[in-house]
Amino acid sequence: MTGYPQRPSAASLSYLQTANPPLHLAGAEESNPTYRRPCGYRHLEIIRASGNRPPLFCIFPGPPGSSEFLDLLPADQPSYDFYFTKLDGASNFPSVEQLALTFLGEIRKIQAHGPYQLCGYSKAGLVAYEIARILLSEGESVPFLALFETWHPGYEQHLTRSELVRFRLMHIADRLRKYGWNLTEGRFLDTVALVWKGISKRAKLFGWRVSRRVFRTASQPVPKGMQQAESIVVLKSFVPKPYPKRFVLIRTDDPFERKLKDPTLGWRVCATGGVDVHFVPGDQDHGTMMNKPHVRGVMEKIIPYLAEPLKR
Repeated sequence: MTGYPQRPSAASLSYLQTANPPLHLAGAEESNPTYRRPCGYRHLEIIRASGNRPPLFCIFPGPPGSSEFLDLLPADQPSYDFYFTKLDGASNFPSVEQLALTFLGEIRKIQAHGPYQLCGYSKAGLVAYEIARILLSEGESVPFLALFETWHPGYEQHLTRSELVRFRLMHIADRLRKYGWNLTEGRFLDTVALVWKGISKRAKLFGWRVSRRVFRTASQPVPKGMQQAESIVVLKSFVPKPYPKRFVLIRTDDPFERKLKDPTLGWRVCATGGVDVHFVPGDQDHGTMMNKPHVRGVMEKIIPYLAEPLKR
């Protein structure tokens, strides 16, 4: 699964050595004091507007977004962010297809035609994937799509019964191993936080399943405490359509993930053009990959794939 159509440039490598209706999403400005939203854009946020390369559009579950790795990108690489951190009065979390169309409308205000460059982190990578797929279906050029630790939402559904049992047992063993490692290192509070995070997530999912019919029947917004569970269920229900070009998948170099039979995290079922899989250090934690210092490893993998500066 190697060999992306666009070969790394000498300039990129030397740089690494030296350095349908609009959806009402809100919340990024509340938690990111450095954001800049241009007039006329509801969701798009400027990280860097200058540069001769095709813009890089990044989609994240929440801040800090690409501002965390801006200083690692080439100085002539424009960058823009989208978040879907919170809902603003919506009764249901929007589908991946809705988010893709909404974000795409604002992307086209910045860049009317390709070449387009897109990336997405965690479940937000699903939206980046769908935007890129739509653009390709319309005949646009998408030379760069990168997903950062984004699992195919139907990964478990494509496993056989024995594979599913093995996967879940491996996951439990991995959790116990990490809890034990934290305890032996004296990180008791970190262990408690991990356990509580897992319990809280499952409790919210259970509460959402029990009560969602009530709120939908009453046409009432999903309570803020259940919005995360709503988003998880909606995003996991996304069924990706085939993607005809090769794209990049960056994964955490985690012992558990290394043991998975499918290195593409399930994307092989729809990535007809293939997937380039790269492993990077991430403190063996999904949540640290895009934070410094681990994000440097991510940038070292993707910068050689970025499009060259456009000729004027």
